[in-house]
Amino acid sequence: MENQGTEPALVDHWSWGAFMNAFNWGIGNRVYLTLWILVPIFNLVWIFIVGAKAHRWAWERNSYQNEAEYNAIMATWDRAGFVQFILFLAAIVLNILFIIFLGALGVALFNSN
Repeated sequence: MENQGTEPALVDHWSWGAFMNAFNWGIGNRVYLTLWILVPIFNLVWIFIVGAKAHRWAWERNSYQNEAEYNAIMATWDRAGFVQFILFLAAIVLNILFIIFLGALGVALFNSN
């Protein structure tokens, strides 16, 4: 059932929840276009399209009781996605630091002999 009436103000905003969890977000919001994320290589572009269009797709494809319910659900997805994005970036930085540390340790051990 599609929503009728005015669109929420946030319908054209970026969705961190859909960007970071496109598969789960799509199933949960009955937006099955997000399943294209399963296609290798294409998914590198599609994930950005999903992040940009997710709020509109969710509004068009679901029947929310009101705008407040829609905003609450999307805000929950977006908070979870943003936290996941920050953790992802932190993991990348920690991996880079670990590789630098191992390289420095290897050089030190090599030079000590």
